[in-house]
Amino acid sequence: MTIIRHPTNSAIFVGTPEEFDLAVEGEFSAAGHWIVSVNDVEQDLMCLEPEQAMREGERVFELNAQRFQEDMIRCRGIEFAHLGMMVEVNGEMGTIQGMNASANLDVLFTNQLKHGKHTHNCHPSWNVKYFDGNGILIAHFAENECVLRPERPAA
Repeated sequence: MTIIRHPTNSAIFVGTPEEFDLAVEGEFSAAGHWIVSVNDVEQDLMCLEPEQAMREGERVFELNAQRFQEDMIRCRGIEFAHLGMMVEVNGEMGTIQGMNASANLDVLFTNQLKHGKHTHNCHPSWNVKYFDGNGILIAHFAENECVLRPERPAA
């Protein structure tokens, strides 16, 4: 059984069918194939090489990231949030994993002993701080009031 994690994007990994509890024997054997998971969601494709599966994972992640940003702008007017971004929600650190049907953030909290290994539904402007890739605070909402946000690009 084998799992290979993406070298720079922790949301992407590839594995053998055994890792995903798929059949490896019989008429429709999955043996010798690689499957990709993006944000803990198994993708509906099989690849012959782990490198090919990793490229497919990167492609799916980029499509999801683009869709996330478009939806976040359209639904919430928040143009700076992106998948994988570090946030602090009500004093707890986490990472944005997605957006749910309510246009709220799906956040995976760092302290998994306290919050579990699943994502949590978090309102994007209720007691949330957003950090850039260097850990610098770029936006802050307190009690639904905007305290700090990046300057919006000209329309």
